[in-house]
Amino acid sequence: MSPTEQPPPLGGPASLAGVPAPVPGAHGRDPVQVRTVSVLALTQVLVGVGTATGASVNSLIAAEVSGSETVGGLAQTCVVVGSALAALPIAQVAARHGRRRSLVIGYGVAALGALGATTATVRGSTALLLVGMTLIGAGGAAGLAARFAATDLAAPAHRARALSLVIWAATIGSVLGPNLAGWLDGWALGAGLLPAARGTHSAVTFALMLAMFVLATAVVAVLLRPDPLLLARELMGVALPGPIDAWSRRDRTARSLARQVCTSWILVPPGAPPAGTDFWFHFRERERWRDRIPYALHNLRLAVAPSEKDRAFVQLPKALSALYLFVRPVRITLEKMRSAGS
Repeated sequence: MSPTEQPPPLGGPASLAGVPAPVPGAHGRDPVQVRTVSVLALTQVLVGVGTATGASVNSLIAAEVSGSETVGGLAQTCVVVGSALAALPIAQVAARHGRRRSLVIGYGVAALGALGATTATVRGSTALLLVGMTLIGAGGAAGLAARFAATDLAAPAHRARALSLVIWAATIGSVLGPNLAGWLDGWALGAGLLPAARGTHSAVTFALMLAMFVLATAVVAVLLRPDPLLLARELMGVALPGPIDAWSRRDRTARSLARQVCTSWILVPPGAPPAGTDFWFHFRERERWRDRIPYALHNLRLAVAPSEKDRAFVQLPKALSALYLFVRPVRITLEKMRSAGS
């Protein structure tokens, strides 16, 4: 490509078929991704508080409502079973309609379960309590799915950090929830608020769970926009704008670099790539010689600088460091001879 022939400008996000493409801000981070992670972290705190509060007392309440310790253990089993049953439908909804709808459904079903558990505790209905606990499990499945939603728009180098931030946010709720349960239950019983049928526990913990799931549902429905999974798909599948597509087809260097990306980096062939492949790729992608020359000189300095193996092979004074340029071929030759002999 001649220095005078430059690729046409992209023209901003509007050129991507109307998709609001992420644009790094002044801090170098994508504001859409920052917003997505923030919303997901907030929902994880809300859901963590609700589920952890309920998990700390649900078995006790189930045992007292039913009069059976066996049913008390079954309550937590129902949560696990509900989470397992909801995991696949939530994933299918996300694949077809995006993360926002799948999380809204998961948290909404869990809110319905928390409402059922609250009612069952007040009225002393064992069957309704177990059904409610099963529905609450959908919230756990949605919470796990929300963690992976944080990576949909993240750059490969930042995916682990985005995922860890959302997981860390969930631990806040997990720590606060159990500590709130005992105090909240005692306060509610003293105030006569939502007493259980047998009077020894209060349904207020399930009511808190209901409030947390309702808030999480509202936060996702209102603030998780654009949908990270749908946006990621659109950005990956969008066609190149006409001027860019025509230029890339016309320019031989661009076509050659594109083929190298596909054959060497995406469809990785077996075996190690030829030596110098990365150097020549990055050398050719620089259009101007004033950019190529400093890049080549930098790599030349790296190539001739003595390595630790060179210094271990023979120790030369600093004034004679230039001689390592001749020492290296000798060292490499001897190493290959030894490896061939063994």
